[in-house]
Amino acid sequence: MRRGDVVVFRYQNNVPRLVPTLVMASLVILTALKARLMDVSLVWICHNVDQDTLPYFKPIERLRRAALMRLAHAVLVLDPAFLPYMPRRDARAVSFGAKRDGSVSAENMVAIRAFADRFDRVVLIAGQDKGKYKAFARIPEVVARFAEAGLEAGVITAGMAGDRVFDPATEGRVLRIVEKNIRESALAGQVDFIYRENADISMPYTVYAAATASIPVLTRRGNILADILEREGIGLCLDGDITQPRQAYDFSGFLKRHSWDSLSRILTEQGIEV
Repeated sequence: MRRGDVVVFRYQNNVPRLVPTLVMASLVILTALKARLMDVSLVWICHNVDQDTLPYFKPIERLRRAALMRLAHAVLVLDPAFLPYMPRRDARAVSFGAKRDGSVSAENMVAIRAFADRFDRVVLIAGQDKGKYKAFARIPEVVARFAEAGLEAGVITAGMAGDRVFDPATEGRVLRIVEKNIRESALAGQVDFIYRENADISMPYTVYAAATASIPVLTRRGNILADILEREGIGLCLDGDITQPRQAYDFSGFLKRHSWDSLSRILTEQGIEV
């Protein structure tokens, strides 16, 4: 570490073991203190505003986060909607950008096309099925909501939902595939919505992947993602008009307003050279 460097902290999640958690927290705090003493710019990109993704050893988590909140020259969150929840009044909002990587195997594409042909609407859910991630648990509710609207819905799961079992009627509407890094754009002609719901104050990368694929995001009202989708015009809530998945959405506008270069622009504005 030298004067003029920039130290950037991103994900700081604890692990479910005490000793590694203590070591990691100590290194983070000592690095932050050293940066301040050496006049090195310290930036914290706070992905999860209220708590870690999987909050192990909460007192240690709170201490580490409090140290970064106090010592960082710049604290950044991933959406303006999160700023009211930040203790730092000078926090700024940055963003990710369009998703370019990922894949869908030929075998999975065959299965997806056959599956999509059976239903009026198809919903994709990808990611994890634990902690703050609530999407997989909502599958019966999603299916029921479409049925309420007079539509048969099928759900494609690409992620960690292999162990979750539903009632037989719901199971018949679920296709489980395995893709380590799914390319949502490859499914634009097969998928009508991507469902996402988090139980914390964070910005899922799914939103950028969906906008890149021009697929609207679906969520439940009552979580902060609902406010973001409606503000940006890139999705809707389950209680909205789910019968029209191809209505006008502002995917291109969202991606123009949210790009990877926002971080360097904001740091430059604050006098931090990157």
